[in-house]
Amino acid sequence: MAREVPDLRPRIIGVLRLLSSAEQQLDYERRVPGISVPTELLSQWFDDQYLPESESFRLRFSAGEMKALSVFNNYFEVAEKRLPQPRGGIGTLLEDETWQGIMREAARALSALGSGSTNQK
Repeated sequence: MAREVPDLRPRIIGVLRLLSSAEQQLDYERRVPGISVPTELLSQWFDDQYLPESESFRLRFSAGEMKALSVFNNYFEVAEKRLPQPRGGIGTLLEDETWQGIMREAARALSALGSGSTNQK
C-alpha cells in the first residue's frame, strides 16, 4: 500500500506567512514560550518544508512558483549566515536588517504563490 504524501503547499505558505510577518512571529513566540523562533523558522524551512527534490513537492507548484521558492531559498541560505545570535527573543531580531530582508523576500515569494492576502496558517 502506497504511503500518502502530505500536501506541502499549505505548509510552505504557512511558513512564508510566518517569515514575512513581524506580528505573527511575535505571536508565535508568545504562544510557544521557551523556543527560539528564528531557530524554529530556519528548521521549518530548511529541514521540514522546502523539499524541491521531492516529486510530490514539485507537483504542488507551477514552474514559476518553483522558481520563486528557489529564489527565496537561495536568499535565505545566504542571509541566515549573516544573522546575529538571537538574544532577547524575536523582537531583537526583528530590528536586524538581514532578518528584515528575509521577511521581505518571504513576502515576495508568498506573493508569487498568490497567497499574500488569505488567512491560512
